[in-house]
Amino acid sequence: MVLIYVRSKTPELTHIGFSVSKKLGNSVCRNRIKRRLRSVMAPLISSIKPGYDIIVIAREPIAKAEFAGIEAAARSLLRRGDLMKKEEK
Repeated sequence: MVLIYVRSKTPELTHIGFSVSKKLGNSVCRNRIKRRLRSVMAPLISSIKPGYDIIVIAREPIAKAEFAGIEAAARSLLRRGDLMKKEEK
């Protein structure tokens, strides 16, 4: 996966979009990938800093990846981009 983000014009909202190329398969495969990405990102939305526009671009290995692997990759990308809120102790 690739994560692209930019500061949003609305500082209180975070927008997330998904991009899945036709190179990854037919429409059934692409829609399955998008559904999996949405279900991975949904619980993470509350822990993402507000005020960003985020695009998640799927790459070829995601079609055969386990759900846990996709979730771990998403968390890693959000941490590397410093988009996660600081955890309260």
